[in-house]
Amino acid sequence: MHTSKPIAILVTIVCAALLGVVLGFHRTGKNAQDNPKIPTTKSEVGGVSIEPIEFIAHNKILRVAVRNSTKTGITGFSISCGDFGNTQDTRLDSDDENLLLIEPGGVGEAHIAIENLKDNEPLVLSSVFFVDGRAEGQALAIIEAKETRESAIKRRKETKQ
Repeated sequence: MHTSKPIAILVTIVCAALLGVVLGFHRTGKNAQDNPKIPTTKSEVGGVSIEPIEFIAHNKILRVAVRNSTKTGITGFSISCGDFGNTQDTRLDSDDENLLLIEPGGVGEAHIAIENLKDNEPLVLSSVFFVDGRAEGQALAIIEAKETRESAIKRRKETKQ
């Protein structure tokens, strides 16, 4: 009877190890998008932050909040992760230069498809456009967002003619 106790303990340890391997494979294998690792976040703009809100599993989307702690309204912002970029801008759909995306002291939201998130890459608030005409953040992100904005404005003007 004394040998059955060590054997039972050994079997339990082996089963626990196998279960750990199987669960670890599930999280890093084909189904990793079902349980994504939420990336770290950082902001390149003072007074404006980005933070994850929730992962929506059935849509495979990460909801993030963009918090404006400044006293100036925001008309657009860009979020990036690795080579992925997402720009939200009121000027893409409107000619109103004073239309705000986020009020001073307010919070906006963005939805990021998890397929665009890169392992070990932070989700970065890379540029912000303020209603007073300022743009802050990474130089390349600002240039790309301005080009997208100008292209949308040009298309709208051409369709009105």
